[in-house]
Amino acid sequence: MKTCYAFLIAFFILYTAQTAEYYADPTVEDGGQGTRESPWPSLQKSIAEGNLSKLKPSDTLYLKDGYHGSATISGINEDFITITSAPDQQATLSRLTLTKAARWNITNLRISPTFGGQPYKGDIVTLTNKHPESGKNILENCEIFAEDSHLDFEFEDWINVNKGVLIGQYGTGTIVRNCYIRNTRFALTMTAFDCLAEGNVIEHYSGDGIRMTRDGQTAQYNIIKKAFAPTWKGDKNHDDAIQCFLHEKGSGTMRNLTISHNIIIGHDPKAEPFAAINQGIGLFDGPLVNFTIEGNVVMVNHWHGISVYDGQDCTIASNVVWSKFKGKMQPSIRLGQKLNKARDNIVTGNFSPSYGIAQPGTKSRKNKYSTRKVYRMSLQNLLAEHNALFGFYHPIANRERILEDL
Repeated sequence: MKTCYAFLIAFFILYTAQTAEYYADPTVEDGGQGTRESPWPSLQKSIAEGNLSKLKPSDTLYLKDGYHGSATISGINEDFITITSAPDQQATLSRLTLTKAARWNITNLRISPTFGGQPYKGDIVTLTNKHPESGKNILENCEIFAEDSHLDFEFEDWINVNKGVLIGQYGTGTIVRNCYIRNTRFALTMTAFDCLAEGNVIEHYSGDGIRMTRDGQTAQYNIIKKAFAPTWKGDKNHDDAIQCFLHEKGSGTMRNLTISHNIIIGHDPKAEPFAAINQGIGLFDGPLVNFTIEGNVVMVNHWHGISVYDGQDCTIASNVVWSKFKGKMQPSIRLGQKLNKARDNIVTGNFSPSYGIAQPGTKSRKNKYSTRKVYRMSLQNLLAEHNALFGFYHPIANRERILEDL
């Protein structure tokens, strides 16, 4: 027993010695030791002064209240280094870029061009777009927005507003988790292999909610709602809550995507100026091999509720598709073809107003027609799962995950 206690004490001492806490305060002009009592300056200035090179794996940099500038972070870490707001404080950035960066955990920040007072074009957050050594970064519990309110947006504002988060092509294994992304063009674009988007809330977007463009990606437990800038008004992009296409090619074989337990709420085109009719899960450019689309709740006023074109060995299971909107464009679950390559898909246990699944080798069973009662119950149950996993209120945006008439 004494040997066991001695080992635990030695391990605790070793672990404590290997981790450290640092602080940065935007009210500090320069200098400082990085301690709580003698902090470094803002994150932007700390990067310029080379302070981040002093961080070691498992260290944490706490950002104190206030504006920390525009941050470009680099460094290939053997284990995660965390940058986060200090406890009970709120740090802000105008832009965040990770370049030649691996194993950074960025969390609990508010990121928006509005904090810097100088508008710019492009993505608000970019996670490793140019360096092949990068990847395995985490963006978590952040609020990301182009403008704080969309109420004064004109049509051109929706077309030109900033994009939200880009996982660049060298961001393999990157995770975007529990972020609240709002008032953007394309909200979350994943262009690297094996990325994960989970628990995010995407609200007020004018392009697509989530774009999946590489093999092995997963989008799960996200809430996507309220698209803007309709095609009939002149936007060339067709809004999809979740869309996939091959990176830099547009069409081509994609493999092993998982889209599960997401909530998609279509916008009422009469509710707000420039509200758009969005498609649900629109996967049109394949062949699409071994996709899993499971447990999603989709409520849109478009015929593409869940559409998989040229799917091969895909599974569409336990989804609920419905529309509270009246009109001819009622959503469906469908297997389509552009290349005449659809085959051997499984469609099982779904609820939808209609189906179009008569493709070669389709195995169809236990699919039923949806009703308002089924939709309401499914939405309530899935939302309860979201809340249990990620919280009723988003921790930084301080907003409910969904404010809808269920």
